[in-house]
Amino acid sequence: MFKEFTSKNGFRILVGKDSKENEQLTHRVAKDSDIFFHVSDYPGPHVILISESDRAVLMDDLKDAAYLAHFHSNAKNKKSANVDYTAIRNVTKPKGATYGEVELLKFKTLKSSLEDKRF
Repeated sequence: MFKEFTSKNGFRILVGKDSKENEQLTHRVAKDSDIFFHVSDYPGPHVILISESDRAVLMDDLKDAAYLAHFHSNAKNKKSANVDYTAIRNVTKPKGATYGEVELLKFKTLKSSLEDKRF
């Protein structure tokens, strides 16, 4: 089952542990309004911040999810990493792709630093 965390402002953050969990998390669990995170250029988990229609997601929440994507990825030995994020509706599975492989139609990038211990 997915690893689950709570952001500083109370949003649930789910982290996939392998490619099959990433697939399930991104394409079956996440809703259109949720936010997808993945470290740029490194293998790693899909991270989903579960958004709520009645509350705004703040930068602290985005940084919490980005930190978890970085910490649980193959970039965890790097002090910093770029983490791409986007609304889940902008995440597609290319034709013929393997488990957990996705394409982001549009995204923004946050710099994550493991020195900024968030959890």
